[in-house]
Amino acid sequence: MKKSRILACLLALTLLLGLLPLSAMAEGTFGWRFVMYDGDNRPYCNPEDPLQTEINLEPGISHHMGFFLDDELCQPSAIWVENENVASVSPLEEGGGQYYRVEALAFGDTELHVAVGDADYELPISVALPSSGFSSSETLTESTYLSSFTFTKDNRSFYFVAEDVIPSDQVTLTMYNVPTADVTWKIISNCVIQLTVSDAAA
Repeated sequence: MKKSRILACLLALTLLLGLLPLSAMAEGTFGWRFVMYDGDNRPYCNPEDPLQTEINLEPGISHHMGFFLDDELCQPSAIWVENENVASVSPLEEGGGQYYRVEALAFGDTELHVAVGDADYELPISVALPSSGFSSSETLTESTYLSSFTFTKDNRSFYFVAEDVIPSDQVTLTMYNVPTADVTWKIISNCVIQLTVSDAAA
């Protein structure tokens, strides 16, 4: 009778392990590090950078990353995002299959699954509103948040909304694709700057 109970317990344990997701049985310390580029534009990761175990993004923003298992750079055998409406993942062209780009598409939470060998590792992805950022209005919300701004003659102003008070003597303006002289700014409240593109540029 005792032997039968032991066999029954072992059978139940085997069945239970079979129901667990593969990631639950994954072993080792897993995470990611930011990709940097050398003088020849080749990607690499600094092994002294802290190992990240979650991915925090804003819509329209992406991170380039390499994955590490027990502090060794690894090449995933498969990689996917659970909710592709929230984020996407794609290999870097110059990465040789070892480096990836994770881009935020919409606000929300999801999981990045990275298969290494027979194990599936999960990294949580959170796409959230930043504490400070660009906005289509004087308040920063999910509906007004701007990851980019396309100006026209009828729509030439947008805003930077800060978490804290903005000292006017610490504001500098650097523009890309638009001459800095064509953009003016003014502080309209303690935490809000309005930026306006000139009629000539628009």
